[in-house]
Parts: sequence; structure tokens; C-alpha cells
Amino acid sequence: MEQIETFQNFIEKLVNILLDNLLQGREKSRKINSLHNQLSFKLSQDQIDIVNLVSSFSNEQLINFQTSNYNFEELNKNIIEKNKKSSKGYLLVSIVVVLGLILPFHWVFKYGFIPIDVFPKENFTFSYTYITDDDINVLINRHNNGSFFEQINIRNEYLHIKLVEKGYIISSSED
Repeated sequence: MEQIETFQNFIEKLVNILLDNLLQGREKSRKINSLHNQLSFKLSQDQIDIVNLVSSFSNEQLINFQTSNYNFEELNKNIIEKNKKSSKGYLLVSIVVVLGLILPFHWVFKYGFIPIDVFPKENFTFSYTYITDDDINVLINRHNNGSFFEQINIRNEYLHIKLVEKGYIISSSED
């Protein structure tokens, strides 16, 4: 079995096998697997990416690639652009998942950074997503300093009701 000395020779043989298979209507053959055994060097990750890209080419792309003198710089650019697009996609999906897990709930924090309780929001909003001791004190002061009707409205707010249920706000007198 002859050894393949350069990556370019490897790609040339790979393209020829792929073209042969496509022209004859066959799937990837064992010849491709045996190509890897003929390598006298280890493929780098960039080279593996190029091999995967070339292996996914259609018949027309293979012919174009074969006649273009194997423009590896163009291939590398395509791989880099493809990786950037997939990275942006993963980032966007990650942000959506994190927001989907955080926004529908009120998170009550003790000492500003330790979450001690989580309960669902009435509405899907950004308000009071994170509740600290200071937020609870502001709500209590707003209640205590409000008029009779304001106090009734505050007691009917969903957040106030939940904080009373959870024991974060304790009424000193029953109205």
C-alpha cells in the first residue's frame, strides 16, 4: 500500500474517489476509509474540517473543486465562516434558553447574591425578576406610607400576595 505524503495528495485522491462514486451512483466506499490508513502523517483539526467539507460536496462542487487547483485558502475561509455562523447560533440559542428559564420566575435573594426562593410570575415581564432584601423593604415602606386605598391596592398585587404567602412580609395587624 502506497503512503500518502502530503495533504494535497490526500485531498486529490479523496476527490477522485468521491467523483467516481457519484458518477457511478454509489455511496461512499471503503476506498475512502482506506485512504486514512495510507496517510504518513496525522491530520490537524483544520485538515479534518476540510476533509469533512470536501466529503459533503455534491457532484458539481467536486468537479468545480477539481478544476480549481484545490484552493485551500478559499476552503479555509468557508470553514471559518461556517464556524462563525454556528457559534452565533449557539450563542443565540443559549441566550434564549437562559432567558426562558429566568424570566418567568421571581427569584428571591438573601444578602444580594444567594437565591433562596423561586416562584412563578403572574405576567412574563422583566420587573421584579430578582428580588432582594432592599426590594422587599421598598415594598413594605410603600405600603406603610401609602393611603388606605393604596395599601389595599398593594395588598392585592400578585408580588405582595406571594411574598406574604412565603413569609417574607408579615403583617403586624390584621385588617
